[in-house]
Order: sequence, then C-alpha cells, then structure tokens
Amino acid sequence: MSVAILRTPYTNRRTRIGYLKTRPSVNGDLKARNNQEDEIAELDRETGEVVDRINFKDIFPTEMYEDYDGHQSDVGDWMHINAVWMVEEEDAILLSVRQQDLVMKLSYPEAEVEWMLSYPEGWHEDLEGYLLESTDEDLKYPAGQHAVMEMPDQDGNDATMDIMLFDNNRIFSRGDDDHHEEYSRAVQYRINEEENTVEEM
Repeated sequence: MSVAILRTPYTNRRTRIGYLKTRPSVNGDLKARNNQEDEIAELDRETGEVVDRINFKDIFPTEMYEDYDGHQSDVGDWMHINAVWMVEEEDAILLSVRQQDLVMKLSYPEAEVEWMLSYPEGWHEDLEGYLLESTDEDLKYPAGQHAVMEMPDQDGNDATMDIMLFDNNRIFSRGDDDHHEEYSRAVQYRINEEENTVEEM
C-alpha cells in the first residue's frame, strides 16, 4: 500500500488523501509478501498521474524491514505511515510512522532525512545521527502516534518548528515501557533544527 498525496484545487500545496494498492515486494528470504504503507506517492489531481514516489525501503537499512517482527509483521507492515504533512515554507514533509514509533522530517521530493523524533534506543547506527536530542531527560516520546502537523510559529525563532500530534502511547517498536498504554494525549513539541534538539511544550 502507498500513501497518496494529492495536489488540491485550493492551494499549490499537497495533502494526504489515502492509500494506493501497489505491487507485492519480496523480503530478504525471498518469501513474497505485501509491504504495506511504506511508500508515498504524489498524484496530479487533474490527470491522476503519479508525479513523485518515495519507497522507504530505499531510505532505511534493509534490516528494518527484513527483520521486523512486530505488530502486523505477517503482512509486511513494518512502517504503517498514517500521516503526511506538507511543510508550508519548505520543500519538506512530516511523516508519522506508527510501527516504528517515529515522527520524521524529509526533504521533498529528494527524500533526504532531516531529523527523527523517536525514543533514542534500538535504532540502526546509520540513523542515530538523525535522532533529535531531548533538552529534558524526562521527555515523553510519542508511541503509536497519529496526525502529526506543523503549527503556526510560536516563538518568533526561525530555527524552531512546533509540531502537534496525537500520542496514542502504545509502543510498537521502542519507547518507555513504564508508561505504555497508561494514557493517550495530544502533545506539542518544539524542535530546534539548528541544534537538533526537541522539547515538549
């Protein structure tokens, strides 16, 4: 499955609209399986033509999808992208990746990782440098989150971005087990993109 991005008639920006069925992929042991929600595609609203496509198997280390044995691994659902948000002032997107307990920012359409907001343990060494550092040792990282969005400027600082999301607080791959499923919440984070840090507001 792919997440589709549609150019809307109201703006030249793009919004997520749903899922597209795509071809099956093959994992490392050559057992065919359908990888779900690990690809995004931008569609032209008038023609239906696919304008851009990003396959996250081309971005992440192969171990992340070949060795994934978590929730819905039987159907190849190692990412489960459940939100895409176009960053208004940049050529970039925010993504919520439920199965990895991950919110990330990518350049778009180049698909270069800019930062990753996630519990800092258990990540492949190739990705560790993208993880945001908390300014507070008690920061609660999102888990099983949905609905990430960019907020209007909150502090007048060009180096920061404020985002809001719904933290389901259900750990799928990594997180603080002490708080697993104790509560759900809406939460705002402030990310300093120059310092590669994050704080909860």
